[in-house]
Amino acid sequence: MALGLKGRTAPTGSSTEENAQTQAASQEIMMQRNGVALFTVFLGLLLAPSSQAQQPAGNICADQPLPSPIAVPATVVDLLMRTPEGKDALNEAKKKSKPLEPAKLFRATEVSLRDSREAELVVIGSYPMTGGDNDWFWIVRQRPQPEIILFTGGNCLGILSGKTSGYSDVQSAWYSGAGTLTTVYKFNGRHYRKSKEKFEENKGP
Repeated sequence: MALGLKGRTAPTGSSTEENAQTQAASQEIMMQRNGVALFTVFLGLLLAPSSQAQQPAGNICADQPLPSPIAVPATVVDLLMRTPEGKDALNEAKKKSKPLEPAKLFRATEVSLRDSREAELVVIGSYPMTGGDNDWFWIVRQRPQPEIILFTGGNCLGILSGKTSGYSDVQSAWYSGAGTLTTVYKFNGRHYRKSKEKFEENKGP
């Protein structure tokens, strides 16, 4: 005798087809939803604010050890001491009868500012080649002969990821008790020129 389940009938052919169609429709809806989600993520990345590209890639600060420091070439030292700041330092030292040793007044590191194997120098001065409440930074292009393409004051110098005329944009930061002054410099084909400046006051406790 065959045993069966009372009150339950076997599914018909039409109901089986309906179930299959329902499952297929559900799968298609899920695939569409996943596709929309992936497109939304991609669109968000594509439309991300371009200002993110202008965040400093790395800071060079006067009160911190330089990354991969190198000796400042004598030709660069001579160039810096022939600037108005260098001449003032030499004259002041002469008045005080305190001879200077220019080679000991600077330290430097190489940075890559353009799509080239050649690197520029970031040079930081020490007293008297420095300001009263800030440090002095020079960017020197070494070839075909040493040339100063940026001179600025501050506490840190940051190389930005954005480029102008083939050279990376540069940002200086000057910290004080009142706030922080940041200045962005862009290359004009020969030298760096100030592009924009922003001062942010320190917030109280």
